[in-house]
Amino acid sequence: MNWSELSDAEIAEYLAYSALGDVRNISNSVLNILHTADTILFAEKKGNTITVTCEKQKNAEEFKPIKVTLLPAHDSCIAAPCNRGTHAASVCKSHLRSTLETLAESGEKGLGWTEWLKATGKPEGTFGKHLSQLSEDDHIKVEDGIYRVTEKGRAALL
Repeated sequence: MNWSELSDAEIAEYLAYSALGDVRNISNSVLNILHTADTILFAEKKGNTITVTCEKQKNAEEFKPIKVTLLPAHDSCIAAPCNRGTHAASVCKSHLRSTLETLAESGEKGLGWTEWLKATGKPEGTFGKHLSQLSEDDHIKVEDGIYRVTEKGRAALL
């Protein structure tokens, strides 16, 4: 038996009991699925933090709980690790956003330093400080004098 063989009512029953943290009263058909599963994960949300706990791992050790935080991204959100400093490094600081957006608009082509400076319209000193901070936050990379936005930088603009 697998999940696709369960009725909507049985799936709802499992979800309801697992949400309550009480799986003692689950029907046998749902329990059979749980016994045959290779991996069972539970997710618990408190505030903006979600903790994913491994309850069963076939042929491997159960892993330690994973905590992620939900970060706003336009009209949605992204899940990011709850490591120290993740929030600050994962979201582009407001005063740097326009500088990073200008570079992002160039796509994979990227921009040279002078070209990027002109495109931002910022004073050279301000631009230099922004470039240093964006580089420190791993939001940009430079190869052969061409600056490009990193994946982390693109995620920070969401």
